[in-house]
Amino acid sequence: MRPELERVREASLADAEWVSGGKRFLRIGGRRRRYTAERGSRRIPSWFLTVISELGLPRQVAQDAAELCRVYCMSKKIKSRPHWLLAALILLSRSRGGPIPASLLEESAKKVGISVNARKLALFSAEMSSFLKLPLKARAPNYIPFIISGLRKDQEIFRKLSRDYGELVDPALLRLEIKAINMARCLETRYRGLLAGKSPLVTAAASVWLAAKTLGMRSITQEAVAKASGISHSALRRRIYSFGLYVSKRGERGTRWTDQTPS
Repeated sequence: MRPELERVREASLADAEWVSGGKRFLRIGGRRRRYTAERGSRRIPSWFLTVISELGLPRQVAQDAAELCRVYCMSKKIKSRPHWLLAALILLSRSRGGPIPASLLEESAKKVGISVNARKLALFSAEMSSFLKLPLKARAPNYIPFIISGLRKDQEIFRKLSRDYGELVDPALLRLEIKAINMARCLETRYRGLLAGKSPLVTAAASVWLAAKTLGMRSITQEAVAKASGISHSALRRRIYSFGLYVSKRGERGTRWTDQTPS
């Protein structure tokens, strides 16, 4: 299972509920909503259960996402649609510390015959977050394990890494993950103003490529990182370029900006 999904899997409904008089309630938008096993498990589409199973998540996550979607649709007095259910899953995963990229859900949904757009999913989850007053913020380091997992699944990249590192491929990728997480934290701190309102997934992808470049892992190209992240190569290239441009505008030409990140 992907590391970023482990946090969602291990998180239980207790993270968002409390018990009052022997009854269970969901804490949503400052209000408490009655939760029962029957309510949480009913009317879960089979395609959604298939997506949850493919992601390696337990059925409880499907029940929680379905309940979150039901509360939102009832409050807005709208009919539940597949995109709202997937948006609820995005919101739930981010609130539990293991954000699932919208591009991954788009790919998984297409396999079961559901046509959705990753960009629209992000907008729907933001709208749902605003209405229910649930946090939607996710930092760049949270996406690093997802990107490393994507690189590991890329057969061409894995073959090149095996050629370069032999039996030490796994330790090399682990070192890359740790380096990328540290670099993402440094970039978010140093370029806070530049990254305001920007996608943390793109920042995470830039961190992975920069970390790979620092470690001398030439097999990991920008194209490979963009593919593993589910973003366009141009978006990744622009984000990397913006970091260097930001440093040059501040008059720091004497030092390479990548040298200012932790080793």
